[in-house]
Amino acid sequence: MKNKILIIDDEPNIRWTLTELLKNSYDVLSSDGSEKIMDVINREAPDLIFLDLKLKRKNGMDILSLIKKEKIDAAVIIITAYGSIETAVEALKLGAYDYITKPFDLARVKVTTQKALEKTHLSKEVVRLQSQLEEKHSIEGIIGKSPKIQKIFTAIKKLAEVDSTVLLHGETGTGKGITAYAIHFKSFRRKKPFIIVNCAALPESLLESELFGYERGAFTGAITKKPGKFMLANKGTLFLDEIESLNLNAQAKLLRAIENKQIDLLGGNKSIEVDVRIIAATKDNLKERVKQGTFREDLFYRLNVVQICLPPLRERKEDIPLLANHFLKIFNKKYSQVSPKSISKEFLSLLMEHAWPGNVRELSNVIEKAVIMSEGSVLKPENLPYNIQYTQHKKIFLSDEFFKDRKISFKDAKIAAIKDYEIETITKILKETNWNKSKAAERLGISRRSLLYKVEKYEIKKR
Repeated sequence: MKNKILIIDDEPNIRWTLTELLKNSYDVLSSDGSEKIMDVINREAPDLIFLDLKLKRKNGMDILSLIKKEKIDAAVIIITAYGSIETAVEALKLGAYDYITKPFDLARVKVTTQKALEKTHLSKEVVRLQSQLEEKHSIEGIIGKSPKIQKIFTAIKKLAEVDSTVLLHGETGTGKGITAYAIHFKSFRRKKPFIIVNCAALPESLLESELFGYERGAFTGAITKKPGKFMLANKGTLFLDEIESLNLNAQAKLLRAIENKQIDLLGGNKSIEVDVRIIAATKDNLKERVKQGTFREDLFYRLNVVQICLPPLRERKEDIPLLANHFLKIFNKKYSQVSPKSISKEFLSLLMEHAWPGNVRELSNVIEKAVIMSEGSVLKPENLPYNIQYTQHKKIFLSDEFFKDRKISFKDAKIAAIKDYEIETITKILKETNWNKSKAAERLGISRRSLLYKVEKYEIKKR
């Protein structure tokens, strides 16, 4: 199959010359730029574009900017007059592959065309291989190659073939929501609704009406009938996040809905049948909750048909490079980086050292902030939050080789050690006082204002 080349020039003789030169080796199309040129490019999907900068109706630089903004997968060779080389150089900075000057050196045009297409093929092959790698190490957004995450992939594939209730257990930020969606998306219910309920975000007074719905006049303010989440998820999947937050009354009604596949609307006088797959998630130990009497034992066994335990990021650190590059790609695209940013070895080394108490969600936030705030095209250690940067300072300071190699001055190491002590002490006291800032400040012997300053400075967050 021949490579496709699009020539955009409003001079007929230029289009004819390039077409005659290249038509034996390539599939050549041409346009004078009078029609909607981006529509032409998207429709024809050329591998290479010859673009004249001096079009009568359009500005060639604007077209080039659009090609790069829309991430068109084609090399661009600029056509320019000899006296406009400075403009052509500007075009190269915008992402054009090369430029040719009028009148043409036909031999050079052929060589430049061949090299541009080789570069395009190489870029496409890199993208293809990256895609294969991501497909191999991911399922619907879950990324990883570690044995623990591969077990999760296997479980998701098996659960997609059956319709059992699933209980997901894991710390905050381990990916319970995205795992629930992956199970739904792989199942026969994929084309039906996937409804999410964050049980902890709903007040007890609203839980029942949100889950099961209500009839008109069921209570003051119920002026119309409203379907609940069960009805909205009919034929699909209902994901109940932070299931441990349900009160015992709501738990009893949820148990009935699961067992009988029926719900009762508030104010209603008849049961409604529902066909819903339940996936529940918790960060707590529900067995302990059962022992404490805050979670129904019968509901626990109904939910715990199949349990998936999601590992914290600190237990699968070999996945950090894959995850970091995955998030980097997302945020490069989200924030329209003209020159996509990359990760330095030093930056990645610190990511590998960090304990990640906030798990994958924390890693995503760190990469996003670094992409937004960094000045250069490479993410470096200084683009990381202090608590992650300090991992290296502490490692060096406590090393036997510290005084020998002098990797950091004694003064800097002392400052770093003091900061580390402050972070650890403040975090410990805040946890002990249930994050009551006034009580914590009193125990620390500092003003509340000073405590708030240090919490913000060190980016200390509630986990």
